Amino acid sequence: MSINQAIHNKILAQNKTILTASSILLAVLIFFTNYNIYSCLGLSISAYIMLRFVLMLGYTIPVIELMLFLAAAQWIIGPFIDYHSKVSHYKMHMYVPELEYMEITVPAYFVFVIASLNLFRFNPIDIEYFKDYISKNIKLSTIFIVLGIVFNLIQPFAPVSISFVVYLGSNLALVGMGLFFLSKASWTNKLLLTAIGISPVIVNSIRTGTFHTSIIWGIFIFIFITLNIKLSFFRKALIIATSFLFLTTLQLIKQDYREQINSKSFQGNKFELFVDLLLNPQNTEELQSDDELNNVNSRLNQGWIISKIYERIPEKKDYLKGETIIGAFEALVPRFLYPNKKVSGGGKKTFELLTGIFLLENTAMGTSLMGEFYGNYGFYGALISFLIWGILLKLLVSFIIKRQQIYPILTFCLPIIFFQVIKAESDLSTVLNHLVKSLAFILVMIFFIKKLFVKET
Repeated sequence: MSINQAIHNKILAQNKTILTASSILLAVLIFFTNYNIYSCLGLSISAYIMLRFVLMLGYTIPVIELMLFLAAAQWIIGPFIDYHSKVSHYKMHMYVPELEYMEITVPAYFVFVIASLNLFRFNPIDIEYFKDYISKNIKLSTIFIVLGIVFNLIQPFAPVSISFVVYLGSNLALVGMGLFFLSKASWTNKLLLTAIGISPVIVNSIRTGTFHTSIIWGIFIFIFITLNIKLSFFRKALIIATSFLFLTTLQLIKQDYREQINSKSFQGNKFELFVDLLLNPQNTEELQSDDELNNVNSRLNQGWIISKIYERIPEKKDYLKGETIIGAFEALVPRFLYPNKKVSGGGKKTFELLTGIFLLENTAMGTSLMGEFYGNYGFYGALISFLIWGILLKLLVSFIIKRQQIYPILTFCLPIIFFQVIKAESDLSTVLNHLVKSLAFILVMIFFIKKLFVKET
């Protein structure tokens, strides 16, 4: 039996275990709680996805599992908590009853899971091959990290016309870190280079008060580390749970931090302010408050936006019948090939069109694919949309992983390619634009780097 086949069989056995655990959870929820059947099913599917994400750490770069993990947290678990909370946010609350919300969302999410995952067939990364590849191309990781840092430094000054390319380039450091973790360098050097590579991202997050990019980088760095250090399932789960507590605290202080740094009277050190707020002992007390927990959940919960769309469409506004979906694909066509194409609004425009809520000029919110697919095509159209979208993503990832020995660098570029795709709040225009353009950018970068620096194994 080959090593890869042995690994596959081990993953398969563990996957059956977590499937069994999720099925038991479903039975317990149905027979021993008063939750509706759709909520029970949604929670058990979410549990399976979260356990599967933990399982796949150390075997591959589980971008599909991560995408579904974040979607479950924001589309199902967050709304469930809101429905059963004692307090409610004045605006970011659920706009339809729990059963009405879950009987649309859970089946659509389930189709997404079935379409995007190979439930009983896995494609683990050949880690030994990559270690050998990196040993023969030791400078490759440094090149990616240096390029990423350079792009990151020029990002604030880049003209709008090339801003997206510069943004993609700034994430190349993440690829370099992934490659470097599989090198024979000491862990001191690995952690030092990681600190250098991620420092511009953290500095920018503290400067602007936006932490999405830093969080995603942290997730992928952890994924890369697990490829090199074999951790038990329990230890991986424990690290993720601890990280979740940190993220909850970050959500708790984020609004206060932004208000202070954006105040005209603020003249202090942003880094000191951030650390002081983060380490404030009062955070522990506030996390025990129902009001504060609800505020944190409201900022994580994408369900309030989705439920607003359910409430509005089709009762107050007709289905869009593909308007924003077609616009997302049209936006990919260059202007010289399609001079009469409409300007794609994406993001804010799609949000306002579907929810009927108008945002302030500097405020950005997304409808998520769940809200957008339903708002365009209704329940059954959303099922078909998730089926098609999930299959496309599965085929893309499968193509890349199966050709890891032909295009090894491309495999470690999955985090850049899926950087927006994994975000549960993004609409199709944002996701599709990033997916296609990042893939094109990566292929061009790999072509030149391979020609100039790569030694064939």
